[in-house]
Amino acid sequence: MTAEYEYFIEAHEEPWVHRTIEILWRRPVVTEDWEYLSFFDWEWHPAGPSHKVSRGPKSQALTPVPSERAVELAADRGRWALYWAVYRDEPEPDERPSETARGVVRRKYSMETGRDEVFGRGRAWVPTEAIFDFHNAGPHDASPLVPITAREADDILFRLLGVQGATAL
Repeated sequence: MTAEYEYFIEAHEEPWVHRTIEILWRRPVVTEDWEYLSFFDWEWHPAGPSHKVSRGPKSQALTPVPSERAVELAADRGRWALYWAVYRDEPEPDERPSETARGVVRRKYSMETGRDEVFGRGRAWVPTEAIFDFHNAGPHDASPLVPITAREADDILFRLLGVQGATAL
């Protein structure tokens, strides 16, 4: 990442999951040709009418970041996924997720698509509808989910399956 570009974070609330989603954008200093960092292949891709992502960022949601900070943000891959602990029943307010959760789900979101996954017994992330079900179903129709950090997700998966580093992207 160089000084030839200006870097920005676009942040917006994702109300159906009660979490903030962030997107890392850049543009050449001399043009309005926006690019976003894909959180699936970790490459910069153009945005615009003839591209997979047809729009640039929403200007009211942009916060400028120095190029050094943009490098740090791009390298912190775990920041770009949201994690939830899965419970059989609604957890008690003082319950620690690493001790009682029965699984972990995550949402990886990038401008080109989003992906909900559960870490399965095959020791891999596989597609799931659990996050959608939890936020769109009735109160007794889906397993309760509690927002957690990537570190807490790793702790749970180590306790349940003996797997370390499962949240590395």
